[in-house]
Amino acid sequence: MKSKGLNAVLALALITPLLAQAENYTFNFGAMDRLPYMAPKLVTPEKRALGKTPTDVWWQTIVPTNSREKTGYPTQKPLAILERIIKVHTNPGDTVLDPFAGSGTTGEAAAKHRRGFVLIDESEEAIRVMERRLGITSAVATAPLNAAS
Repeated sequence: MKSKGLNAVLALALITPLLAQAENYTFNFGAMDRLPYMAPKLVTPEKRALGKTPTDVWWQTIVPTNSREKTGYPTQKPLAILERIIKVHTNPGDTVLDPFAGSGTTGEAAAKHRRGFVLIDESEEAIRVMERRLGITSAVATAPLNAAS
């Protein structure tokens, strides 16, 4: 039986050394989606027009069952969340890695904002959903991680 927890630990072990290098961080403050003020009359007209920066709590609904965005994959994330992350933390032309890609929302958000993407998932169902969603065929053959050599 495969351990998904072990797969997550391995992915983090590969990525963590990259995160330790502060010069590799990207934070495009100007690309951030602004939110309306809850009490707009308490701020200046300039601030009201610009909107406020999001806090560390984001309000976003799930993908509606009747939405064109809905793929039917059980753990699908809303496109707006991944778009927010990708616009702020990458630059056009960068490549985004999602080692647990599921329905491919990260790839769709990356492509929409002129970023490359690498999507990985061990589930054949997820790969089929991604191929259908993104209109591509997988570039790499899939095999179970614990396949005999």
